[in-house]
Amino acid sequence: MPIVAAGTPLPLFSAAQDKDQVEARGISSTAWTDYVTTPAGELALRMVVGQPQLGQPKPAATAGPSAALRAYFGHKLAGRAADLASFKEVVVKGRANQPATAVKVVLQTKDAAAYSATVQLGAEVQEVRIPLAAFRSDALLLLPRPYPGFLPLTHQSSSQPALQLTDAEVLQLVLDAAAPANGQLHVDIESVSLR
Repeated sequence: MPIVAAGTPLPLFSAAQDKDQVEARGISSTAWTDYVTTPAGELALRMVVGQPQLGQPKPAATAGPSAALRAYFGHKLAGRAADLASFKEVVVKGRANQPATAVKVVLQTKDAAAYSATVQLGAEVQEVRIPLAAFRSDALLLLPRPYPGFLPLTHQSSSQPALQLTDAEVLQLVLDAAAPANGQLHVDIESVSLR
């Protein structure tokens, strides 16, 4: 059992420790996820969007997100309930191979209400800070994708009060971007934490 000092960051996702406990997948036909090692030797989740293979149709522009991560963290909050009021931001540590690549960070509550904010990642591994006040009500991406495929890919909660961190329990990272004309787009996420 880890013993931490008050005010210590609370990890919501760590690629090195949580890889067997998360759901990470490509959603579009040209996307997939994998784990890679960063130049600093750290493990990172890689979300990749590639070009269609020969004979494969190009994904429709309205097909939805390309790749996503879903990580349950409710059990991590339970042991730190007294610290929750002191957390003021979500910190995403990662990089992308294309400049200013947008990744949506979503916090889902126990009642399936979703709150999101977007971060921009660049070529170097960086920590991007998002104030909790920046999270706004949003539709929740349903993972795994509903079957049959004509069912809605998202769910919008009918009533969404302001985000209460005590009710949050699931983290989603959503990549909704197309690959560049001559290659792949990839985003590497090392960790997401509360500070």
